[in-house]
Amino acid sequence: LENICRGGMKDLHHQDDVGFFGAGVYLTPDAAYAAGYATGELMGRHVERPCLVACWAAAAALYPITRSANYGDCDRCHYFDEAGFGRSLRVGYDGHVAKVSAAEGFQSVRAVGEEGFWEVVLKEDLVLPLFAIELCNDL
Repeated sequence: LENICRGGMKDLHHQDDVGFFGAGVYLTPDAAYAAGYATGELMGRHVERPCLVACWAAAAALYPITRSANYGDCDRCHYFDEAGFGRSLRVGYDGHVAKVSAAEGFQSVRAVGEEGFWEVVLKEDLVLPLFAIELCNDL
């Protein structure tokens, strides 16, 4: 939270997280999914003071990331550029959207009807942090 207050939202591109679905700020409308990242549970680590940051986001056009269109011949690959980082956002789109599955290593689901969580990747200037919710690790 302190880092967001100091430097804004983190654009995942050529930093410590390569960004599975492109370079940008990663958001989700799924509170349980977000809480898994906030507490560190989904990353296999413990976060001392977990929190969620609620944001307003504005996007007119989102490009859907799908296995058939974006993964090529590699079933477990990521949507990376030649250097191994999240690809730039598609020209003409405000961001990318993908439905991911924990059972698939948080890769895009194979079929639209599958269970999963939505991830949205937007340009930093389309995301406005509103407030933070500190989570309790003891529950």
